[in-house]
Amino acid sequence: LIHAIATEALNKISETGNQSLAYLVDADLPLAAAAEALRARMEDLARQVVNMLPKRPAALPAVRPLTDSAAVADLAALQVDNLGAVGSRSVLGTLGIGPAPLAFESVAEERIAERLAAGPPPSLLGGPAAAERVR
Repeated sequence: LIHAIATEALNKISETGNQSLAYLVDADLPLAAAAEALRARMEDLARQVVNMLPKRPAALPAVRPLTDSAAVADLAALQVDNLGAVGSRSVLGTLGIGPAPLAFESVAEERIAERLAAGPPPSLLGGPAAAERVR
């Protein structure tokens, strides 16, 4: 099934919506030609996103909310709510932000595992803290 999806994606890559593109690139398709073509398109999309961002904080609107800015309208026109792991890494790389050091990743993975093992806080599940707010 994945091979068939990859083959079809390669044939219709120009028709693939940006959100679907993000999902397909993160899926790391087994068909090398499709994966390369999808990654190239994702890199183009990431460059578009970076080019739409204000170049410096002073370029942000001083009075109007950011939601009124041309940059936000341009980003919304891309019709994507996230670029996935590969696309996000591409945007960060284009901005000059490298990957996190391995030591940081190890500590982060340990802390996330500890937090998941402890379970979500009661307030997120509507437990006692949430019940107090409702009364």
